[in-house]
Amino acid sequence: MKTINENITFKRKLYDKLLVWKEKWSNEYALLIEGARRIGKSTLVEEFAKKEYKSYILIDFQKVNKEILDIFETSSADLDTFFFRLQAQREIKLIKGKSLIIFDEVQLYPKARQMIKTLVQDGRYHYIETGSLISLKENIENILIPSEEMKLKMYPLSFEEFCWATNKTLLFDYIRTCFEKKIEMGRAMHTTAMEHFRKYLIIGGMPQAIKKYLITNTYADVNTVKNEILNLYREDINKSKKVNSLKIKAIFDNIPSELSKHDKKFKFSHLNRGSRTKLYDNELYWLGESMIANLAYKSSEPSISLKMNLDSSTVKCYLVDTGLLLTQSLLLENNKEGFEKLLMGKLNINEGMFFENIVAQLLINNYPLFFYTTINESRHKIENDFLINDKGKISLIEVKSSSTNSHKSLDYTYEKFKKHLSKKIIIGIKDYKFFSNVYYYPVYMTELL
Repeated sequence: MKTINENITFKRKLYDKLLVWKEKWSNEYALLIEGARRIGKSTLVEEFAKKEYKSYILIDFQKVNKEILDIFETSSADLDTFFFRLQAQREIKLIKGKSLIIFDEVQLYPKARQMIKTLVQDGRYHYIETGSLISLKENIENILIPSEEMKLKMYPLSFEEFCWATNKTLLFDYIRTCFEKKIEMGRAMHTTAMEHFRKYLIIGGMPQAIKKYLITNTYADVNTVKNEILNLYREDINKSKKVNSLKIKAIFDNIPSELSKHDKKFKFSHLNRGSRTKLYDNELYWLGESMIANLAYKSSEPSISLKMNLDSSTVKCYLVDTGLLLTQSLLLENNKEGFEKLLMGKLNINEGMFFENIVAQLLINNYPLFFYTTINESRHKIENDFLINDKGKISLIEVKSSSTNSHKSLDYTYEKFKKHLSKKIIIGIKDYKFFSNVYYYPVYMTELL
């Protein structure tokens, strides 16, 4: 394998949204990029600053020195002095309207976030903040949250971004073409796409894991990186101030177990007998807000008013990244044979949980996560894994990791709520087809929905 630059950066779709902010909104709003740790926020923003501005100053509050903090403490009331000292300390000249100031890990120094209102109104420069929501929601006491903030959420690399990173751009271009034209990929290309998607499922979308794979081409090394990220999340959970960290950790550590169940809904009675969702509300909400987990809520009716019909007592809890979920779930470590079997889909595991998790991971970039479940007249359980807004109506989605064609739940829900619904969709391992009023999409097309 060719040598890979250790400082490689990955092309991210969010970059285009940063360009829109710079063009339309940067004179009125600072931009706050929210996301879990190790998602690539800091790297993206610095790359944007280098390419789109004449100069920039990055202040990383995780590593900031006393001199910079003194500037904030003693000069924030006088912006002329503030900017003069900041430029002198960093030896970087700021240019009015053409320079960017980055507050990285801003949650660690709330006073900087509070200054945003004054800085934006001053109008000399543009501002981007990055932060982990783990602390952003907690470190806000005694400060006024600025209304001059626009927010963007950042997630792990999508499959298309993974294809860009692994030199498979043309493969995803072909996937997109087939999706748009509603035609089959063909046996050879479908097999190639599924093989690469399985590689994405194993490695995941965390930039560090992908970089390690590109450098070493070794799944065991990737697994080590992912374990380090999982441990970092556990450390962050331990630091939580406002909620019960033991409860959060219990939910976090039980995500694989709950997803392995047939209906995948998180049952808190599995943590403590008799426990109900309301006893864990704050901790569950914390995990969702931290973006370590992607929460899907039951909607009591699959209509356009999904949020109005939300049932907060019935929740599915997916891990932010399926590569992390796989590492959290399986004791593969340096088992080369295990990774090879997993890549070929021949490891004896419950693949359904990983497929559903990765579909949630890809959908959440474009849609809030909802599902629908009920009991029909014959006392059979009806379950639609995801509900998405499709041009003013709702499309029903079921995820299948096997080759089964059954879609009784889709048919039942569609007949009952037909006036509210658009498409019946099965996401799975087969090539695209439209048959019996059902759209069958291969899992690698998920983010195109």
